[in-house]
Amino acid sequence: MKDYLKEIFAGIVILAVLIAVVITSNVKSNLEDATSYDCNYHSINIFRTVIDIKSQDKDYATIEGEHVKVFVLDPLVMKKDDEVVGKAGDKYDFITQDSHTISLNDSLYIQMSGDIKVFGEQYNIYDSNGKYIGKADFNAFGTNGTFEDKNGNVIAEYNSGLFRKDYTVTIKNDTNINEDAILLMFASYASDFAFDND
Repeated sequence: MKDYLKEIFAGIVILAVLIAVVITSNVKSNLEDATSYDCNYHSINIFRTVIDIKSQDKDYATIEGEHVKVFVLDPLVMKKDDEVVGKAGDKYDFITQDSHTISLNDSLYIQMSGDIKVFGEQYNIYDSNGKYIGKADFNAFGTNGTFEDKNGNVIAEYNSGLFRKDYTVTIKNDTNINEDAILLMFASYASDFAFDND
């Protein structure tokens, strides 16, 4: 009788996990007047981050690690047609999430400063002059995140499925923050999350 109950319990757990995976894999952004980017995180490449980005089924950019992952650091490079258009630095923080500098065309554009959050991850976002411009907030499962401006308006959203590394970024068309910088920001988070959970 005990073995029978164990099998039923195991079946219920497996079914619950499968339902959670299906539900979280089909989450779409509610942002209107926005552009979506499908980000294919190469899961089989364990030594180097590689993310292919498409928009409206067309190749948009590739984000990859500058070199093989070293300890906890994973600086990223964004390329379009093999030309480097942006970079994301990586600075290890012992207590908070890593901090990142996002540069476009070799000029500092924004800074992501890891913040303390009990469940999930949070970053404060600053412009190149160190002025606070918003925050990026992610849930504990790595399935949803938002980038809000300093007034609390959502300007970009991150969605992924449970136990998946691929994700979608949706960016409002009327934002004055460069979309490449936002994509690098979310890629930096995805790299951090993958490292923390691998």
